[in-house]
Amino acid sequence: MRASGGAPPPEACALPAAAGPGGRCAMAGSGDALRALLRAANALLQQRRYRAALAVLKGFRNGAVYGAKIRAPHALVMTFLFKSGSLREKLKSIAKATYIHSRNLAYFVFTYKGLMALQSQLQGKKIPFHSFFAACIGGWLVFGENNPINSQIIMYLLSRILFGLSRLAVEKGYVPQPKQDPFPLVAALEPAAVLEDKLQLIPGAGPVQQQPLAEHLRTVGFPAALGQDVKLQVTAFPREVIGTVL
Repeated sequence: MRASGGAPPPEACALPAAAGPGGRCAMAGSGDALRALLRAANALLQQRRYRAALAVLKGFRNGAVYGAKIRAPHALVMTFLFKSGSLREKLKSIAKATYIHSRNLAYFVFTYKGLMALQSQLQGKKIPFHSFFAACIGGWLVFGENNPINSQIIMYLLSRILFGLSRLAVEKGYVPQPKQDPFPLVAALEPAAVLEDKLQLIPGAGPVQQQPLAEHLRTVGFPAALGQDVKLQVTAFPREVIGTVL
């Protein structure tokens, strides 16, 4: 005899009256099926031969989620602060920017992890060049199109690379250790350069294209907030500048 409140035994479910008004046999059956499904999924995840494929799928998912989490709030704020148009147009712009950012990160991680797994499988081991090659191919395929979202991602990464290389040069002794922390000087010169009326980035480059800098650096915030119609002289400059990504 089963305890009161427990699930009926399998043989009891064969009786017509056993299910009762609450459908307890059906509930017990669905619960057993769910537990069996979870056990099968866990067993699949623990198999070593599927780890690479699962890592690729997980990377795709993480890239999509992170891209949406990063871009959606930024696009929401910047669109309603600085863009004109109807509510429908603004929401469409937000959705489009979020989709592109999320899709590109998902595609890049999928490509990168897939190529990493393929190289490791072909050569039987992992070597540092695998990461470089996979990232190059992923960057070329996914971020190769010159659009505002990709421009923001690439410029963000470039700034991180240059910042890291400058620190590494000091640590390795290629550049003498500064007597004082240069960060305050950099922090002073960067906004000064941004708010300068005209900044010639490439001297002697001939005719240049002028575009309002506030339009490009809205992510930074202060040019547009100060009402500055700053112009930047360059020979070639993406439509957007600073953004956020990985």
